[in-house]
Amino acid sequence: MLKRKVDLILENWKNNEDRYPLIIKGARQIGKTTSIRQFAKKNYKSLVELNFIRNPEYIQAFENTSNPKDIIMALSLVNPNFNFIPGKTLLFIDEIQKYPNAATSLKFFMNNMNTM
Repeated sequence: MLKRKVDLILENWKNNEDRYPLIIKGARQIGKTTSIRQFAKKNYKSLVELNFIRNPEYIQAFENTSNPKDIIMALSLVNPNFNFIPGKTLLFIDEIQKYPNAATSLKFFMNNMNTM
């Protein structure tokens, strides 16, 4: 498989102990989502993937809170099949630009990573 620049960015991000939530921007249809899915499969036990265009019901989890535990609980209520394993789950939010409040909430995930 061809190694792409985004693959190196993801690997470097994962290896940084002080990592912040990562936002990957780029042109449409260039393989960002595929790269993230492959990265998650290789590096995490669980991938929770949200797409705010395809599944706008996930937006409600970010509506009234920035607390990561509350967001995770709300997402689990919307989709009980989500498997959140502390420290072993990659939360991937696709089309996050459709709901900027979710992007703002990401900073609280960083601040609370060690308490989850």
